Amino acid sequence: MVNILLLLASVLIAGELAVTVRPVDGPVFDAQWLAVDTDGVELLVDGRQQSVPWDQLQSLSRQQPAAGIPIATRVFLRDGSQLPVDQVTLSGEFANLKLRRQASLQVPVRQLAIIRFRSPAARVQQQWEALVKQQADEDRLVILRGTDTLDSAGGIIQTVSAEQVVFDLGGSPVEAPINRLEGLLFGGPEPPQPQSSLRLHDIFGGTWLVDRLLPGEQAGALIVETRSGLQHPLSIDLIERIELASGVVYLSSLEPVEHTFQPYISIPAAIPTDLAKQWLGMHIDPSTGDLMVPSRSLLTYRVEPGFSRFVSRVQIDPSVRLGGRAIARFRLGTPQAEPVWESELTLGGAATDVEIMIGDTSRLILEVDFGGDSDIGDVVRVAAPRFLK
Repeated sequence: MVNILLLLASVLIAGELAVTVRPVDGPVFDAQWLAVDTDGVELLVDGRQQSVPWDQLQSLSRQQPAAGIPIATRVFLRDGSQLPVDQVTLSGEFANLKLRRQASLQVPVRQLAIIRFRSPAARVQQQWEALVKQQADEDRLVILRGTDTLDSAGGIIQTVSAEQVVFDLGGSPVEAPINRLEGLLFGGPEPPQPQSSLRLHDIFGGTWLVDRLLPGEQAGALIVETRSGLQHPLSIDLIERIELASGVVYLSSLEPVEHTFQPYISIPAAIPTDLAKQWLGMHIDPSTGDLMVPSRSLLTYRVEPGFSRFVSRVQIDPSVRLGGRAIARFRLGTPQAEPVWESELTLGGAATDVEIMIGDTSRLILEVDFGGDSDIGDVVRVAAPRFLK
């Protein structure tokens, strides 16, 4: 009787979500996710309730993908979390984030790193990334001039509303319409990135760096607690997947052991190869950690012992306006090996899932080619590329 009551309580807490479970040891299995507690998750496996501690899990992912409509505005927190929002307002010491199909989240302003009001566009993306990489003590207002130029002004962000930002520029308040802005960069030294136990991805493309998950007060909800101390209730049906930090390494945190780039256009001999590669070659989107790989690139990454899979999603970056096709290939071992995964990507096409079993190899090679259409503007976004144990 007690077991039945516990099972019913678990169902009320989490509302059951069909998931695929990847443990640290043993085969992958399907389950119903019933609940969480401070030690792990409660699962229903083949009709039997089973508790799995966090340290025995690599990941949980929903079996049926949920279609979340993309959200343009994204807020980046200093703890590394990236949250798509329908609206953000700021006044005094707090910002209010209106999250889709969720309760609003109040965040201390000191925990904000970036607000970007627009979806990435190829004509300004490199300018945006360069501004993000620049550390500054003061806040910066990033203005879109025309359609292809970003300009920034330093000062103090005073308020943010649905229509405008009030910005202190040299002691004078300036009202800047949001429809003329690319985003806001919050000043101050870059804090050390805290190590998070869990990485939670929602169906809208948000990423929460989580210290722990707690049972929610309402049926079908959990409480996300970040390392910086924020707590937020989240409906379980909005969760795409959860990854344990000990079982995942993102390529954005790794330096490729080899990186070659042969631009289709001729580079003058006076420009050093390393400088040309820096200008035109692969780079990491600082907002998402995705790899942005131009055509005619070859990247080789070392696979550390214990990791058995590589997963990602690839597509021609949506910001690319011209071009037609690109080919993405993955090889194991050496650049001369036969591709283990290959796909022709088309402009405007949906992202394609990549999953590669690594086996005992120590190298993963990514090649992007221009697909035979001689286009020099093809850039492939390799989203959330990661090795899993």
